[in-house]
Amino acid sequence: MRISDDDIRAAYKMFLGRTASDEEVERMSKNVKDLASLREIFFDSPEFQSQIGLNRRNSGENPEAVVHIHVPKTAGTSLNEILRRDHDQDAVLQIAIHQMDQLLSKDQKARRQVKVLMGHLQYGAARHLPQNSVYLAVLREPGPRIFSFYRFIMRSVTHPMHQEMKAAETTFGGFLRRTLDKPGLRLEIDNGQTRRLAGQMLVPRVDYRAMFATAIRNIAMPDMIVGTTERFEALLYTLHARGLIKSADNRFDNVDSGTARFDAALEELDAVERSLLESYCYWDRLLHEAASLLVDGTQCDIPSATDVA
Repeated sequence: MRISDDDIRAAYKMFLGRTASDEEVERMSKNVKDLASLREIFFDSPEFQSQIGLNRRNSGENPEAVVHIHVPKTAGTSLNEILRRDHDQDAVLQIAIHQMDQLLSKDQKARRQVKVLMGHLQYGAARHLPQNSVYLAVLREPGPRIFSFYRFIMRSVTHPMHQEMKAAETTFGGFLRRTLDKPGLRLEIDNGQTRRLAGQMLVPRVDYRAMFATAIRNIAMPDMIVGTTERFEALLYTLHARGLIKSADNRFDNVDSGTARFDAALEELDAVERSLLESYCYWDRLLHEAASLLVDGTQCDIPSATDVA
């Protein structure tokens, strides 16, 4: 059931202590489907966090918990397994954004027992832990990531879209076109890495420039450790040096090595599909470049949203 305008106005009063403008109500009404999504949007809003002090960041020193924001198809599964092997099973909680109730239903004492929070989360999840924590995230060149996601759906019989796409022998270009009619899928594909790191995975329509600026600020903060799929081993060495994992040894396959297949798939895209892919990669590509600079330790300015077209 869709939310009403009265619901939206009440949420503004409750969370922000102010009256919503007609424009804000109209925008929310168009983009938000249910009360759960509305609540998450307000929880994640800078205005709400600023009012209650949630914008204060950890120092990143001596964290008691690790929060792994698992971006799909970036070697995140390998990082999950590495984190899991170093901790007792009871200290690891693996959930996704829509499963946050599994954490929120715990009391403060139980939450403090969580040493690793992992899954397809977004930035902001750590605020629900009472202990000092550090974020981890792995980013990947966006074109290959999207192609790898497509290939995952085509071979994974448990994915909700597998049968439909497999039966239709959906090409990569066809997959890109399907995202136009699949809002949930598009959130992951359309600059999904920037969405996760900005804490806006549940917001269908975003100001991309502002979202990118937020994601850039987040990856540069002291309580964030960011790596790249292409330099996965460098991330492991960093985590080992920080005492967050016991060994930098990587015994897991961390990337779908389909570069040649991706290049071939690109050649088959028509103009519309190429344009879609470019728009889906634009901000993620800039974020990945910034993350690569951090991994390499290069001393340079991270690009801001005002520096790009």
